[in-house]
Amino acid sequence: MTARRSVAAAVSGLALVALTAACGAVRDEGPGAQPSAGGSCPGPRATDSRVMIDYVDFVSVGGVQYLNRDRFAPVTVPPGRVGRQLGTVRCRLAESDARPDYRPADGDAAFLPPGTAIYAVSDRPVPEAVAALVDGTYVLYVAPPAPSGPAPIGPAPSERP
Repeated sequence: MTARRSVAAAVSGLALVALTAACGAVRDEGPGAQPSAGGSCPGPRATDSRVMIDYVDFVSVGGVQYLNRDRFAPVTVPPGRVGRQLGTVRCRLAESDARPDYRPADGDAAFLPPGTAIYAVSDRPVPEAVAALVDGTYVLYVAPPAPSGPAPIGPAPSERP
């Protein structure tokens, strides 16, 4: 029995190493980029299953985490205002095994599925806002306010009803 336990422990240890090694770097690519076959989500967290992460709806592009102000009533962007593709979502963190100390990387999103295209918004600078194509609709994601002063969060004046 002891030999079987040793083999089982060695196999599970190798599986943990293999899963951890599979986590690659996340990067934005040009139009038509697809998520890698192995995925780019964080590896398994410790065996402590008492940890629960409550995400806000965000996507990380170019080192900036953009927020969807209201996931259930999102601000949309008209197709005519959508610019070039900036990247693609690589990992849906809400379904990953990310640890609480994980820092989102480019291509990570809380709820957007891998493969979701992220675009510039033509009348707003990229550091301020991006759009994600969700079920045929472009959804606005905005950068949080800069620490040095207030910045608008939410729709631009032209987007308000």
